[in-house]
Amino acid sequence: MSSFSCLHFDQKNFCLLLNKNCLPGRKGCVLKNKVQFAIPVEERMKKQIVDPFKEFRRKEK
Repeated sequence: MSSFSCLHFDQKNFCLLLNKNCLPGRKGCVLKNKVQFAIPVEERMKKQIVDPFKEFRRKEK
């Protein structure tokens, strides 16, 4: 197991290259296709998608 470093990462978990939250391996990331992740980037992206209106939607019965 190893770690990585990125020149485009700031200390607030933000990618300065893509102007988005840092998600190593995503499209446009300098690490894409250079490293292998234990959890594929597609799975991690699904977890990051948040519904901004979730608290306002009707709850299912």
